[in-house]
Amino acid sequence: MKRIILVTLLCMTGLSVKVCGQLQKGTKHWAGTVNLTGIHTHRKDPPGAPSGSSYFAVYPSVQAGWFTRNNRMIGVGLGSSLYFLHNKSELASQTYRAGLNNLSLSLSPFIRQYKSLSAKWALFLHSNANFSYLRVTNFQDSVKDFETGYNVGLQVNPGISYWFSSRFALESDVNLLSLGLKYQHLQDVNSVNFNSGITTGLSNYFLLRASWYLQ
Repeated sequence: MKRIILVTLLCMTGLSVKVCGQLQKGTKHWAGTVNLTGIHTHRKDPPGAPSGSSYFAVYPSVQAGWFTRNNRMIGVGLGSSLYFLHNKSELASQTYRAGLNNLSLSLSPFIRQYKSLSAKWALFLHSNANFSYLRVTNFQDSVKDFETGYNVGLQVNPGISYWFSSRFALESDVNLLSLGLKYQHLQDVNSVNFNSGITTGLSNYFLLRASWYLQ
């Protein structure tokens, strides 16, 4: 059913004839978003042996695009992700630390097709390729282990835009209806992942992005 909805949105954008002023040929587009998440825990289990863990992740990204024709944008996105996971435990008056640090840098050329609904609302279908560099650091006390790799992939997801003014809009990718395919190489491990947009977190379904349209 979800694939039928996605194909329907593709057909709607392909048949788009109405043009908002912001979606005309020659308009420039700039957008950015920062997603933050984290958690910290502290416990005493067993008694006399306090331990704790902390997790923090940040995902900044920017996009630049140009309308090469009415309702159609071609552009590129730059993004990164920083992921930190640290664990600490104390036993017999000794402290042990272990954790994982992930770094990812990505380049994402894209094509976006819009379907104007009114002067302020529009649907879009965003299709992009992704090329990422990966660096993973595992550590235990003073011992560190580094791994590097890369991933490449394709992603398609619909979204919606709302204009507060002629130049400023908020956009949301509807990840619930996304489709993606990714190949990852990390040291001697190769993997292929297919993503159909299913996730247990409601906040992952919709991601808000601030956007500027300059004519």
